[in-house]
Amino acid sequence: MSLVVFAICLTVGAMETANPFSTVVGRALVAMAGTFAIGLVVGAMVQKMLAENQAAVGKVEPVEQAVIGVAGKEAGSRPPAAGKAPARAGAKK
Repeated sequence: MSLVVFAICLTVGAMETANPFSTVVGRALVAMAGTFAIGLVVGAMVQKMLAENQAAVGKVEPVEQAVIGVAGKEAGSRPPAAGKAPARAGAKK
């Protein structure tokens, strides 16, 4: 991105203004350095955000298990039919 800014500054400075070569190149270098610094800061922020999100995702159970309630149930058990409450343990039939 810094090189793109540098090229744009050189092109605009050379074609649109009547500034001397040293002024155009100097301003283009300053713009390139500023863009490089901004890119470093933004890149570090994104890298930290991704690392935090990956760490958080590793600690949470998958969405399907949390929504359906599959985790911790015995194999072969089925959820209650729609509209019926689940039977309580020890209840008489």
